[in-house]
Amino acid sequence: MTSLLTERIADFAAARNARALPPEVADYTGLIVFDTLVCGLAAARMERTRMAHTVIDRLGGPEEATVFGRSTKAPAAVAAAFNSEITYALDADDTLFNSAHFATIVVSSALAEAERVGASGDSLLRAVAVGYDMTARLNLACSFMEVVDGKMKWSELFGSGYGTLGTVVSAGLVSGVSRDRMIHALALAAATAPTARNTHNTERTELATYKYCPNMHVVQAGMTALILAEAGYLGEPDLLDLEPGFFEAQGFRSVRREAITEDVGDHWWILDSAVKYYPACRYTGAPIDALRALVREHGWGPDDIEHIEVRLNPGAYSQRVFHTPATSIEPDHRAAIHGAFNIPYLLALAVLQITPGPAWFDPIHTQDPKVWDIASRIVTAPDPELDRDWGDAVADSTIGRPRRTRASMTVRARGREYVVDTEFTRGDPWTPETRADWDSVMSKAVDFCGDLVSVEQLERLARTVRDLGSVQNVATELAPLLRVE
Repeated sequence: MTSLLTERIADFAAARNARALPPEVADYTGLIVFDTLVCGLAAARMERTRMAHTVIDRLGGPEEATVFGRSTKAPAAVAAAFNSEITYALDADDTLFNSAHFATIVVSSALAEAERVGASGDSLLRAVAVGYDMTARLNLACSFMEVVDGKMKWSELFGSGYGTLGTVVSAGLVSGVSRDRMIHALALAAATAPTARNTHNTERTELATYKYCPNMHVVQAGMTALILAEAGYLGEPDLLDLEPGFFEAQGFRSVRREAITEDVGDHWWILDSAVKYYPACRYTGAPIDALRALVREHGWGPDDIEHIEVRLNPGAYSQRVFHTPATSIEPDHRAAIHGAFNIPYLLALAVLQITPGPAWFDPIHTQDPKVWDIASRIVTAPDPELDRDWGDAVADSTIGRPRRTRASMTVRARGREYVVDTEFTRGDPWTPETRADWDSVMSKAVDFCGDLVSVEQLERLARTVRDLGSVQNVATELAPLLRVE
């Protein structure tokens, strides 16, 4: 075994990339790719996306890769960076173990590079699967949650530099860089990845344009490191082994370096990726589903709802945006960010049966007194069962991450009380009943993008991604389907 972690990562990624993907992994990776592209298409006309286009215009450069919502292409490194930001804008992208989002990073990176070099769909699919796996391994080997005096506590310093390394792996596998260049690209990424920042997230109610992960900078650093390595730049390959070093600079409480490249058989972490069906934080999905179902079943109108208590997992309830939700949302480009965490607002939309998608954060809804009247009857509280589950998972499991989040709520309507307790959330990959499939993600695509692209285009995109192994050239066969006229 080679001694340096950068070398082990390069060798591990190359070995995994050399093997054909197991059929289940190939299919689910394709599903995650499709879901990520849907998120990008849905955000194509958002004000925040137009702001990104303005920045791209100023940066300039050769037209190499598609950017969501933009009529002309951009340099692959720029397209990857901003597509990772755009696909993240609605908070509708996948989630790993209720704590991290990787697909926006690895799909955007691999896709832009595949378009630049005219790579095959099979090359893209493998790069996403391996890149996701390595990003997850880097994240899961590190600790940023703990239980203190019975309460969930997030690390005060938090970084996403593991995504920069994942960017290098994803894009580097597509472009076919040598082992030596991959090692130096990883080393350069370790030296230049965004470091941890204290965002004061648990107490903050006014959020920046970025959420807690500055995706654009995370991916930009990785793509730049890869370009530098390809041009002959040398990094310091021991950076990931030094203590204190990269992982400490990312704000992690501890790291198990040996876990990053350990052999866990044929397990692929992308199979643990959960799909979201709403433009909202993962923690809100199950309550939204449960309330929408109750409203449909009983035919309730807004005036029938008397009171709702939503009980939340400790990761959510430890944050002010959840335990003391805002009573209004400013109608600016951050409306989707603020709205994604506002459970009373989201459940009010569920009562009104508003179709999920970018329209959820249009001023017609965020400024509607009727929505906020319903929201005023909704409160949040801790979920004692998930307090125990999450505490045990963080303290006792090898990866220190909780799988389970659920709907636990009490609804009082028309003078009666209804108690809802579910086991898992729709989109969770661990049960046949909740696991996402192509039909459910296609329904999401129509909900989110139906006003932007035709159903025929979405169906063609789904077919193309589902059969990526047959795509000869991503630039000519897949990229044109990402245009929004």
